Amino acid sequence: MFLPNKHINFYLESENIGFWIDYSYEDKSVGIIVKVPFTAIKGILLNAKVEFHLAIVSANSRHLCIGMTIYDIEENPAVYVTTIRDKREVKGLHKLLYGSYDNITLTFYNEFTHPVVWADVKFEDGFLEESKRLVNVGYTTTKSFKNSYEASDSFYKKIIPDFVCNNEYDTQINSSYLKLENIKSILSSVVVPGLSDLSYDLSEGENGSEGYVQEEMIAHALSYLFGDEVLKSPNIKQGDKIRELIDVAVIDSSSVLLIESKASAIIEKGKLVSLPRRNSNTYGLIKKAISQVEGVAKLCKNGVAFFTDGKNGEITPSQNIHIIIVVSEMIYDDPDSQFNHSTNSIYDNNGCKVQLMDLGMLINFIKLSRMNKVRFWKKLDERFELSYKNLTYNIKDVDSSLPVW
Repeated sequence: MFLPNKHINFYLESENIGFWIDYSYEDKSVGIIVKVPFTAIKGILLNAKVEFHLAIVSANSRHLCIGMTIYDIEENPAVYVTTIRDKREVKGLHKLLYGSYDNITLTFYNEFTHPVVWADVKFEDGFLEESKRLVNVGYTTTKSFKNSYEASDSFYKKIIPDFVCNNEYDTQINSSYLKLENIKSILSSVVVPGLSDLSYDLSEGENGSEGYVQEEMIAHALSYLFGDEVLKSPNIKQGDKIRELIDVAVIDSSSVLLIESKASAIIEKGKLVSLPRRNSNTYGLIKKAISQVEGVAKLCKNGVAFFTDGKNGEITPSQNIHIIIVVSEMIYDDPDSQFNHSTNSIYDNNGCKVQLMDLGMLINFIKLSRMNKVRFWKKLDERFELSYKNLTYNIKDVDSSLPVW
């Protein structure tokens, strides 16, 4: 496993997706650092093909870009691209291109910046030599959001020709399939005061474990902002029965966040699930979740008392109540926006603001709050308004965690 330098680590912590190239003088190794969603990383553990891209996009200047295609779904692979904003992000690039190393290590980090998988890597013959010619002409870093997005869009379109972008620039791209050897999955552990410890290994998976891990990840992410206000599996009493109200809850003075977590299986019987199956599974989970949160919203409309092992409380209709359905990935077909009509109806009838996100979107949204609760609730209200008016959950929360130049 390769641990990056402090400059790369700064970007690694703040970004949701990214690629960096570092070098260790101690053991003369090049480290390629990759941060992508855990769903894509799981595919790699099951031998999904991985293609590495190095590009120069001539958007006013020659901008260096790095990307990766992960064929977790052969007919619809995951494609990720980024631009380079600081040459310290690619400190090891020169060593890589000129062969000044003893070995190359590829380390995958998930949404929580946990190093979870690593491997030794080899490129196809000719890739490094061709990349050397591409880079030796010179390149610069992107210096603004606009510059970065324009370069990224052109790079992405070069890989996915059907992609529509506003400004397409000349893009030279060099690609190589990677040969990954000695792949290892690393046990990750999370300890947060007030929350139970969490350990997980992406190479393992028992029935129900994906759902458990996703719920724990959601609680872990929210705890950075809300601390011990995060409640796991709050219960309610109905007659003589006790049942779970929701998977995760945040009760914060005048506002409430309830989260229904639905984790879909990326792996079944040791194989990656096909795109149609993943599509169908996610569709079914969303449909089930909407039905469940509609019942929760009715309870909240009338006021509902809850309790956990260490805390009792009440949700009242006077509070600003948000409900987020969190799925593993946003892969489903709903051309007539029936899900949106259903969640809009829940708001119209019960006053609860329902949205749909995947795990990565939720983590990004928490980051963008800048650890400010007032900002979090304000932006969540704005996000719901966009979803409600436009009948879509496909809302891009711009990553403003980039450094200020």
